[in-house]
Amino acid sequence: MSDSTQQLRRRAQRDYLAARSSDAYLAAMGGSKDAKSAAGALALAQGLGYCRLWGVDLGELDGSVPKSLLTLACTALELRIGELIQQLTAFEQSVEIATDEMEVELRASVILRQRMDGWACWTALDERAQMFLEQEPGAATNVVRRIESLAAAIEQWDVDLQARSDL
Repeated sequence: MSDSTQQLRRRAQRDYLAARSSDAYLAAMGGSKDAKSAAGALALAQGLGYCRLWGVDLGELDGSVPKSLLTLACTALELRIGELIQQLTAFEQSVEIATDEMEVELRASVILRQRMDGWACWTALDERAQMFLEQEPGAATNVVRRIESLAAAIEQWDVDLQARSDL
């Protein structure tokens, strides 16, 4: 395994553990639904998702996004995707007036990193939704709707990203 892969795996593990102990996550676990709690739920999903993507063994700390946070994290990610789609339009406009190619490349790399973050979140949220469907198939109707809505938002984001010739 290359050094860069090991660094990515260590970073994913560190981010997941930090998210599990953050005040925002603890507030969300306490039932809070404010923006800070939503950010905590999303950070947990992102950290766990990167662990899944990079094959990080979390040992006894392994788990999934808590069922109580699934809808909150889905909503937070869907809102974030809406913001990122709007940023694509701003990026396109900035490319037209940019004079520094490095600046354009930096902005493009940030957008692509945000897409990777979204993929990591989706990985953890979809995993938890599938577990919920297996455990409580009759009670999961709302979760199915949230996951389908989130999948549609991600698909739209991908369509918008792929339409950009400057990325």
